Amino acid sequence: MKKLSVVALAVAVALLPASTFAACPDENGPHNVFPFVYYTYHFGTGCAGTGGDVEETTLSCESTPGHQFTQGSGSVSYSMTAPSGRGGSLWHATVFVDFSDPHSSSLNAISATVFVYHNSSLTAYETFMSHSGNQGSLVCERFDSSALTVQDGDTVEVVYTGDNYYSDTTMKISTPIIFAN
Repeated sequence: MKKLSVVALAVAVALLPASTFAACPDENGPHNVFPFVYYTYHFGTGCAGTGGDVEETTLSCESTPGHQFTQGSGSVSYSMTAPSGRGGSLWHATVFVDFSDPHSSSLNAISATVFVYHNSSLTAYETFMSHSGNQGSLVCERFDSSALTVQDGDTVEVVYTGDNYYSDTTMKISTPIIFAN
């Protein structure tokens, strides 16, 4: 299976134009689930910076929007700035994945990594989803990152990478949902 380093991911994200992320994401909340109060941040596909062999799609679960990695390699990046008053809270990212590979090949692979930057310095990251064709099929499978500490004004990025060797392999990943509590 091909593996991309964190450095390569960071470079790919840095090359995306800043205007790609204007007015994204939508904030929802506060949601009260005693004893917690949390906010959710939903991205549309138009919020993404993309490169390579990637196209917009919908997933099998309730027409969830996302991206599909077509034959070849590609990347998708979502970015936001933590709003004032949300700092010091624990954040996590959630994605859903559809994956079907009739070849059961490790050459077909997809991953999702969340990065946190404070004053432009990387303070935390986690690859919270990584799947390849030899690991079987997924149908609207949910993946959650661990909780990450985010301060007011920090940049939170979710980056997807994918390599699709066979044209009949389906590799779809939803737009991310960010939870802050």
